[in-house]
Amino acid sequence: MFDSYEERRQKLNMKRVARLALVLSMALLLLALPLFGACVPEEEEEEPGPVGPTKTTVLLGAFVGLTGPAAEDCTGYWEGYVDYVKWINEEEGGIEVNGVKYKIDFRYWDSGYTIPRALTLLKKAVDEEIPLLILNSQGEEEALKPMVAKEEIPVITGSIGEALASPPGWIYGITPGYPAGFGLGIDWIVENWAETRAPNIGFLTWDVAYGRAILTDECLAYAEEKGVNIVGTEFLPSMPLDLSPQLLKLKDAGADYIFGNYTEPQTSLLVRQAHELGVTPGAKLFGSVWAFNPGTVRLVGAEACEGYMGTMDIPWWTDDTPGVKLMKEMRHKYRPDAPEWTFQYPKGIVLIEAAREILRRTIEAVGIDNVTGANVKKHGIDAMKNYKDPNGFLPEVTFSADDIVGVKKLRIGIMEGGECIVSDWKPVPPLGWGR
Repeated sequence: MFDSYEERRQKLNMKRVARLALVLSMALLLLALPLFGACVPEEEEEEPGPVGPTKTTVLLGAFVGLTGPAAEDCTGYWEGYVDYVKWINEEEGGIEVNGVKYKIDFRYWDSGYTIPRALTLLKKAVDEEIPLLILNSQGEEEALKPMVAKEEIPVITGSIGEALASPPGWIYGITPGYPAGFGLGIDWIVENWAETRAPNIGFLTWDVAYGRAILTDECLAYAEEKGVNIVGTEFLPSMPLDLSPQLLKLKDAGADYIFGNYTEPQTSLLVRQAHELGVTPGAKLFGSVWAFNPGTVRLVGAEACEGYMGTMDIPWWTDDTPGVKLMKEMRHKYRPDAPEWTFQYPKGIVLIEAAREILRRTIEAVGIDNVTGANVKKHGIDAMKNYKDPNGFLPEVTFSADDIVGVKKLRIGIMEGGECIVSDWKPVPPLGWGR
């Protein structure tokens, strides 16, 4: 049956009311949503905190003549390098900066003591982003001087000559250099000369940049200014077999002292033949910071070495300092069968000590992630003033962009009775510094 008109009207009204109620309910719900949202705490965006260092190591590089004409000496320096880096990393935990320790990632390459190979190796150092290099070859350094400046890789070295110091660049000396050492030798001769006549000196030196570094006009003029006569100049080859012709010429010329820059195996042959020919002890052999090697006594004996002397830029085994005690401990720990009384091992340690302090200062100034060559030069080297290392390896060190000679003192060593007698640190004349 169909609904009546009145019944259909009532049902229609009820549907309209229901739809209206639904619409009103939805509207109220929409109006209430922001109120519910206000009751829920909003998630706060985190402020970005300080980013910690991403590196735990710092790079250090070196070119070393592990083969070639200077291999014997360079291997000794290399032993000092690797042993001290190992000690710093393993025994001390690394280079400490503000309570954080960074280990040294030490990368070294054999240059063969040759310029062409050193030039090739520089590209490798650039590719590996080495921020600081150690070199120890005058010839390599002179050839690389403009290139390391272009690539912004500072270099520290124990061999400095006039060509490196003037004009100053990116190569820095942890030593006063060969001309200054020669000048100190002249000063010592003049102070200790007892005869009424003037002393006579001759040269017997290696015919390379290193050997000729003491033959500059400035060096010769300094000797003459001090009243010293120069009676002859002779050269020796890289691998000599007989030096008697050169030695006898200087003996006949009346040389009282024979200056030279050389290395092993030249040194032991020179000392032995000078003794056999009667050149010494009447005349004394005077070597530079690389040529004077007290360890030669083990090769030729105490009698041949008597009076052999030279300049030194290192701590010596008889020094009573924390550094020498540490040096002996390292030597006995890592190389128990190796002899002491070598000058090469302390030389290597001195350069690593300098590198450690340079890198420490750089990290402290700019952070581990910003240790670039430019920052090492600016903050680690050029800003170093009157630094004296706590181990006593070095006298005070001062650098600047205009003065690449950081150490301005040397010592004199003399062989007496088979032992090396070493003086205190002495100021050197400013030769070879371009002043």
